[in-house]
Amino acid sequence: MTPRAATLIGLTAILMWSLLSVLTVATGKIPAFQLAAMTFAIGALVAFASFLFRPAAFGALKQPPIAWASSSTLEARRGAGLEGNGEVGRPYLQRPTSFSLVSSSGESHGVGSA
Repeated sequence: MTPRAATLIGLTAILMWSLLSVLTVATGKIPAFQLAAMTFAIGALVAFASFLFRPAAFGALKQPPIAWASSSTLEARRGAGLEGNGEVGRPYLQRPTSFSLVSSSGESHGVGSA
């Protein structure tokens, strides 16, 4: 990257940052999540358009199907705290081994294995 290109990128970043509050006020009464969705949609369209002009960039997406499936699945499971006990969907629910019943008189009656 040339110094001139780096300077232009930096100036563009400063320009976008300075226009942030003006453009935020200009959005009016658009709900925050709708505005975020619209922003990501525009970004996705720009990214896709850039792929059309750079066909070699599609090569970065060529991965074996197991890489796509396993990485997203594992990251989702790690983020939700689901890895470790092999029970899909409800890792935090443990089957009780024993429990106690308390009668109305306050007596505790232990019950064996479930």
